Amino acid sequence: MAGYGYNLEWFGWQYRLKKMERKVKKMEKFVAATMQLSQELEVLAEFEQTLRRLRANANSDHVKLLNFQKRVTWQ
Repeated sequence: MAGYGYNLEWFGWQYRLKKMERKVKKMEKFVAATMQLSQELEVLAEFEQTLRRLRANANSDHVKLLNFQKRVTWQ
């Protein structure tokens, strides 16, 4: 666009450098939090799948099952 002689400031697209840096930091924090949440959801899904298997197994130790169920609930 600069090659066409457009004035970006006229369009209101010019941000001060510090303002843009703050926006980038906010986005980086959001991305990091989203990645952490995604990882935790994967772990929780694995725990839930294991819990379903333990419940389906009639020979499961009931104490072990209850302890694992508490762990899944806490997670």
